[in-house]
This record gives sequence, C-alpha cells and structure tokens, in this order.
Amino acid sequence: MPSAVDPVCSSCGSPATSTSQISDLENQVRVLTEQSVDALNRLASYEEEIRQLRMQRNVAGATPAATPVDPQHSYNNSVDSAASNGYGLNPFASFRMGRKPSAGNATPSVDLGDLQTQLQKETKAREEAEKKAHQLNSELEDLSANLFEQANEMVATEKKARSKLEERVATLEQRDKDKSKRLEKIEGALKRLDRVRTLLAPPTPPT
Repeated sequence: MPSAVDPVCSSCGSPATSTSQISDLENQVRVLTEQSVDALNRLASYEEEIRQLRMQRNVAGATPAATPVDPQHSYNNSVDSAASNGYGLNPFASFRMGRKPSAGNATPSVDLGDLQTQLQKETKAREEAEKKAHQLNSELEDLSANLFEQANEMVATEKKARSKLEERVATLEQRDKDKSKRLEKIEGALKRLDRVRTLLAPPTPPT
C-alpha cells in the first residue's frame, strides 16, 4: 500500500524537515561565532588602552620631581654674599629683599591615583570581556558538538528508514515475481488439462 512520505531534499536526499533543522543550527553557530569575534575585538581594544595607561604611568613615575627652593634660604645666601663682597645694604633694599617672592603657578602633575583607578576599571573590563569570550567559546563548542551529534543521528535515522523502505520494496517486488511465477504455472497446468480433456473426450458419432 502507498504510504505518505515527507518531502525530500532534491540535492542530498534527506527530508526537508531535517534540512531545515540543520540550517537553523548552523545559523545559531554563525551568530555565536560573530559574538565571540566581537568580544575578542573588544578585548584587544581593552588591552591596547591598558598598555597606553601603563606607559603613561611609567612616564609619570620616571619624571624626577623638581627640588623645591626655599626663598628665604636663597635670600640669606644673597645677603651673605653681598656682605662678604663689601656691598652695603640700605634699609629699603633690605626690606625689599627680605620679602618672600610670590610662588609661581605650579606645574600640574599627573594624578597617579586617577591613572590607577582608570587602570583598575580597564583591567576589570578586560577580565569581564575575557570571561564573556570564554563563555561564548564554550557555548559555541557545545552547540557545534550538539549540531554534529544531531546531524549524525538524523543521517543515521534517515539511512535506517531508507534501508527499511528499500527492503520493503524488494519484498513486494519479490512477491510480485512469485505471483507471476505461480500464475504462469497455473496457466500451464490449465493448458495441459485442456489438452488431456480433448484427448479423453469420446469421438463424436457421424451423422
């Protein structure tokens, strides 16, 4: 008896439903691969920023701090030098020289605290990116393994079903051949029976 058969792919011979499932799994693998590549790119960017921050910190740490000069000490040295050379100082000049010079604008120094805080943030972001990339890689490997396992199972199932179908067709063909042989034998026996009946039939009396 004819049975309903699922649509079959014309290129590979597998059912269309199996081909659709394999295509969906391949799309999932492609999406996870793109996410993994994006995470790795972000990780490389974080590493470059961390490297630049470390270079800035090293440069800031290697710059020698300027030795502060005591204005009063400089003034005393000037007075002592002038006195030893015999130059007299009037009170007004002494008053002017006795005043401390105003401090100039201090050169802003690099804040190592901010650099360290930013470095810690970048390090944390890098660790999170590495963790996410590792997780995505694990998911990708698991999904790939499941994909291949399911594909192998579907192929094995289809091969088994096809083998059973071919076996069934072969059985039906053999039955048809057997029926044909039996019919031929029956027809031959009927022909022989007709010949025997003809031979055994009494002759028809002449009229």
